[in-house]
Amino acid sequence: EYARIGGGTGLFLMAILTGSGDAATFAFNEAVTPHAAELGMNISNLGNTALISAQLGRTMSPVAGVVILLSGMCKVSPLELVKRTAVPMLACFTCVMLFLKEEISPSEHHILTPKYNYGLTAQV
Repeated sequence: EYARIGGGTGLFLMAILTGSGDAATFAFNEAVTPHAAELGMNISNLGNTALISAQLGRTMSPVAGVVILLSGMCKVSPLELVKRTAVPMLACFTCVMLFLKEEISPSEHHILTPKYNYGLTAQV
């Protein structure tokens, strides 16, 4: 759990400071995510938390390329644009940290399995 919270929060803040979510995500996923099982986590959940957190942080960064480009198109300062995106990005980050923590156990898999085929898949 500490790896998920630390990784998500650390990448979120690093992306805000650097303006790049990809660099932080690739570094984290290469160094830490392969050891997720040792930390008591699922690899995909830890990787997804890192990816989403970094992308949300990048969107909130005043030095991100997309923010600079859009602020120039809108003729406002990057900080004005970030002020408008900060609240939704913080809300999304909070939701990611609260809800993206456990995968569905095999015993609960039947909930997502359709009861009827409805002809959507080929029967072999």
